Amino acid sequence: AVMAHSMLHEDLLEQMRTFRYDASPMGMLISSFASISTFYPEANPAIHGADLYTHNPSLRNKQIVRILGKAPAIAAATFRLRIGRPFHAPPPPSAAAALDPLLYPAHFFALLDGSSPPPARRLCAIWDKLFIALASNGMSSSTSLLRHVASARTDPYSCVAAAAAVEKGDWLSG
Repeated sequence: AVMAHSMLHEDLLEQMRTFRYDASPMGMLISSFASISTFYPEANPAIHGADLYTHNPSLRNKQIVRILGKAPAIAAATFRLRIGRPFHAPPPPSAAAALDPLLYPAHFFALLDGSSPPPARRLCAIWDKLFIALASNGMSSSTSLLRHVASARTDPYSCVAAAAAVEKGDWLSG
């Protein structure tokens, strides 16, 4: 389900193409996540009521899956823009690949370089552990800020953009 949400809207890619070749990758990531919030107005509590996620957990979970699917696609598009190459469309997930626990890192590598043969399983396993280590950094400054912004009932994409902005600073993860 996560990989089904890795396709980026052409309008977002067009916006990303307007960034300078030497723009900060974190700035591009932050701007892109903030922009995604405009593509999904149904996810905005300011439009649909402050208790949107309290009464609709399936909508909340859908936004989480979207964020997990779009994060590697945005990161890969940012990398490709920095090296002056065109963006890659995400590969279609196959039924067999959906059962592979290393699909997420392999999918990220495919977005980075467009390779059709999957990368080595060992490399994917290392990256999978790295993703887990980065995600489980406890109550870091970015996690704290995300929770603080979310408490104001902000849409999840703006919350992720704010959390990423903290990571752009000199003092990472407090």
